[in-house]
Amino acid sequence: MENETNQLPGDSVSDSNGTTTAELKARFSAGSVPLDTDFAALIDMAECGRRAIGKSADQTNNTIGAGLQIAADSDAANKGKLSVKLGGGLQFDAGSIRVGAGSALYLGGNEVNVKVGVGAEIVNDSVSVKADKYIKVSSSGVRVDTDALLPRGMIMMFCGSTAPEGWHFCDGSKVTAADGTQVQLPDLRKRFVLGSQTLGDSAGSHKGGASWSDSGFQATTTTDACNVGVKDHLLTQHEMPVHKHEFIDSNKMLMSVVRSNSAWGGDKEATSHDYVYASYDTSKGDFTMSTAGWSEPIKFDVTDPKHGHTVTVNPPYYQLAYIMKV
Repeated sequence: MENETNQLPGDSVSDSNGTTTAELKARFSAGSVPLDTDFAALIDMAECGRRAIGKSADQTNNTIGAGLQIAADSDAANKGKLSVKLGGGLQFDAGSIRVGAGSALYLGGNEVNVKVGVGAEIVNDSVSVKADKYIKVSSSGVRVDTDALLPRGMIMMFCGSTAPEGWHFCDGSKVTAADGTQVQLPDLRKRFVLGSQTLGDSAGSHKGGASWSDSGFQATTTTDACNVGVKDHLLTQHEMPVHKHEFIDSNKMLMSVVRSNSAWGGDKEATSHDYVYASYDTSKGDFTMSTAGWSEPIKFDVTDPKHGHTVTVNPPYYQLAYIMKV
């Protein structure tokens, strides 16, 4: 009586003698008497699975990741039953498996080569980053060379409580750079920066003398007095202030000439003085000197007490710190 079998996944798999798994299942089903050859076929099929994972008795106990190794003279290789599943990077060409070259790879002889583009180079058989003067490449990675990009002496505005490494607050102190050089920092606290006329005119070569407060700049005069000179000018009658001149006439009479706000006038008083001659016209009230007048420059002393003025020149502002690269 012929046994009935159900076709299951993998039933078409056969052993080395051509017996399929479906046939073995039928021979070992209920009511069947398996033969010695059936047991041998079952053992061979199990051995195939054990050998596939590297656990056969004549195989080395492979570690995880060692992969599958098949001898070139094995039955599977010689009978054409071993095949490689080609992936996205493999191609089968003229009986050989080769790597499919993409946009960044090309085949040169028997080797797969990398196409070196802009920014890369081959150094000691390795692909490296080709760095310019602003890029540094080390074992730690690729980074920007801040020393080349931001040279020593550069001053920037900064918002923060701690200056970055290699930078210092411009407070007028002297600091030591990384190479041991002593650097004098400019004092830019509460100051704005005015462009120098020449390169190198810095570090406080020219400073303003006014002091700063929150309300503005405080400017103070440094002289206690000043002189004003009026040179080569003779006062006219109308420029003279109210004053009085006294003269003695030929009769030894004292004559006073008074300059009021409107005109000249005169009076007489008996006294004993030396003679001084002048003409006096009572009808007009005018008095005329017999000389041309004073010819020296007139000078005035003007006292200007020392004092100060507060001048507010603040536009709307935001206060930041200046830091310098050393």
